[in-house]
Amino acid sequence: MNPLRLSLWLLCLAIAYPALAGSEGALRPPSSPTEVHVGLKLVGLSKVDPPNESFPTYNAEFLLHASWEDPREAFDSAETEGHIARYHGSAVRRRFETLWQPDLTIENEEGPRITEHQELEIHPDGTVRYLERFAVEAHANVDLRRFPFDSQSLELYVAPFAWSRDHVRLVLVEDGLTHDREHENLEWRVLGLGGKVIDREGARPHTSVSTLKAAIHVERIPGFYLYKLLLPLLLIVVFTWSAFWMKGEGSAGRMQRTFVALLTVVAFHHIVAGHLPKISYLTFVDAVVYAAFLSVGATLLQVVRIHNATHRGDEQAALRMERTGRIGHPLGFGLLVLGLWVTYHLL
Repeated sequence: MNPLRLSLWLLCLAIAYPALAGSEGALRPPSSPTEVHVGLKLVGLSKVDPPNESFPTYNAEFLLHASWEDPREAFDSAETEGHIARYHGSAVRRRFETLWQPDLTIENEEGPRITEHQELEIHPDGTVRYLERFAVEAHANVDLRRFPFDSQSLELYVAPFAWSRDHVRLVLVEDGLTHDREHENLEWRVLGLGGKVIDREGARPHTSVSTLKAAIHVERIPGFYLYKLLLPLLLIVVFTWSAFWMKGEGSAGRMQRTFVALLTVVAFHHIVAGHLPKISYLTFVDAVVYAAFLSVGATLLQVVRIHNATHRGDEQAALRMERTGRIGHPLGFGLLVLGLWVTYHLL
């Protein structure tokens, strides 16, 4: 080999060796596997997409804390004031350029999370503690069958970005999932934050990733839908039953009022459809609207029967059907709505 070429090759090797050593040393996990103890606190739930969104998301703020042991970072405590090396803000990012860290990411985020604050501590024995407050928009899997009296679990998946379970394993610390109990949301009530560490399929074939699966347990505050949608709809149904008390009213007038009520229920159905995505199952509010359809339709048929009996001159039969309608229709509708409530919420 040419001596000059050999010298250049050796020089390149000498320059590259420290970088290679660093990538295989400080920038690799200190052990296989390395246990990373994690915890998560929900600071606040700021927004959940309305139910008519086909791909709903939610916005929340979290406090993430993680710790691990890295003997390579051990140092003499006399060298630092306070015996702990502390870093904040941009100093944390600069320190991460030479310090191994699990690079915890949010797997179901819709956009990059916004880091509001970072704090890093390195203890003399090599214990590394990391704290981050961040805001994130994440995808939400929702089940709207009980809408608007539904409860949801808004999930958040936290996992190391580049390390499989063979290299990094997450361990949930005791009481590591908490939430700010003083936080309030006008549409949702936060019940708690739960979760566990699971293994999920990794990006590389035949690999699994240790993942923290957290879930914000919330229930919808149904006041808006109850007072602006369901209660007016029920009042319209109740008003149609007045046809059985209108003794002096002709059949044409009764039928006209019942038809108006039927058209109003149709309009309410369009309003309900505008509040929901194009889902393939019936929600509780859908079922109540169809129960209203059924009640108004049954009232219309009863009015037609009363009209026919009156036209035949059978006043006694018409009076019996009126008395039956006064009791039977409210009772039937009430039992139907009660059965729907039991079916959707208790079974």
